[in-house]
Amino acid sequence: MDRPRAFAATVMLPDGRLWILGGLGDAGEVHGSTVFVKYDRELKTFSTTMGPNMMLGRRFGHCAVLLPDQKVRNYVQLVYLS
Repeated sequence: MDRPRAFAATVMLPDGRLWILGGLGDAGEVHGSTVFVKYDRELKTFSTTMGPNMMLGRRFGHCAVLLPDQKVRNYVQLVYLS
């Protein structure tokens, strides 16, 4: 992950990646970025890539859910996955 986060929203995507949105940093800063995290079971390692910069503001303590139509609902935003 790009920086430590607490109270971030996390959702499991159909391809096995975790999408981590926002969160509170270890110095008290609020993140507005998103990151994808994938675990390789064979190598037992994590890889991260930056996610889309789509959050309308920095936030923590929010939630995200994967809807049946593959959209992710993050607080009051609707995000389309490709």
